[in-house]
Amino acid sequence: MLGFVLLFFALAHSLEDFAHGVPEERFNLDATSASIFLAAVFLVQGAIAAFTWRGWRIGYWGSLVVGAGWLIAAVLDHTGDLFDQGFRNTTSDVLILGLILASGFLALSSGWVLFRRVGADQPPDDWPEAPPRAPYTEDAPSTPPE
Repeated sequence: MLGFVLLFFALAHSLEDFAHGVPEERFNLDATSASIFLAAVFLVQGAIAAFTWRGWRIGYWGSLVVGAGWLIAAVLDHTGDLFDQGFRNTTSDVLILGLILASGFLALSSGWVLFRRVGADQPPDDWPEAPPRAPYTEDAPSTPPE
């Protein structure tokens, strides 16, 4: 769930950056190149959030990396803006604060799930299996019964 919350704050903050011309001003990227790059980042981030939602271990690893990455980037880029009161407006401050909190909690919770010690008789890499799928049959109805 935290992965989707982070996706919300990251997307909203990125759209606000586009509205203020940040990709061109700070990174010398035109809006098209920056939007394609961010679309790819958000696609991967959404897939990782879905994998985590399903309880897959790769999702937790991805969430740890994504959460730590957004946290480091946001803290390095915006901490001064939050404390100097010199940023765009209150909405921007809320988006940045939400981005920092969501990414931090995502990284911490993913790390906790991955590195916790369950007990001496159950090793940490004893991961639950995905539930079995129903078998496919040729005679199954193509439309649900009424």
